[in-house]
Amino acid sequence: MKTAIKTALLVLSVALVAAFLTACGDSGTPYDKNNEDNYTVSVKYDANGDSSQLTPR
Repeated sequence: MKTAIKTALLVLSVALVAAFLTACGDSGTPYDKNNEDNYTVSVKYDANGDSSQLTPR
């Protein structure tokens, strides 16, 4: 009986540690930060190869 209780506590402890480590790993990515700051990205592609629109603004 004591062995079963110790085994159950060990399994529960390992599961709790894994859950805490998983929760700590979700700190957000730079992409999430950009989304929060309302940054947008747009890509314009000209299939004809017009390079006149490539000048920086």
